[in-house]
Amino acid sequence: MDYPAIKILSFDLTLLGELDLYTSLEHCRSWQSTGSFTLTVCGYDNRLMCKNNIIIIGDDPHRSGIIRTVSPVSGKNGIITTISGQTLNGLTSQRTLLPRPDNNGYFSVPLQSLHGNVSAE
Repeated sequence: MDYPAIKILSFDLTLLGELDLYTSLEHCRSWQSTGSFTLTVCGYDNRLMCKNNIIIIGDDPHRSGIIRTVSPVSGKNGIITTISGQTLNGLTSQRTLLPRPDNNGYFSVPLQSLHGNVSAE
């Protein structure tokens, strides 16, 4: 079985590198909510493995996600890094579109601000 290479891009879609050697990969899609992924690799590269970078599994844009947590753990076998995050449809769940008071379009509001004072961006 061929294991897919994982491309890592910055948030502005600049290709940072490619991982073809990893310990485990779990990618879960969800029909009604945000999917998730977990990737475990040996070693740690702070340029590739940082929060808000984007991964693409193989060349399939439907199997892609945004890194939310990076957990390097040092042990007797070296550094083991666990990277987890959510699929790209999770980006749409971070913001809410609200209509403008004059019915002239919408403005985007982060979900955290809906609990307090709402201001237009």
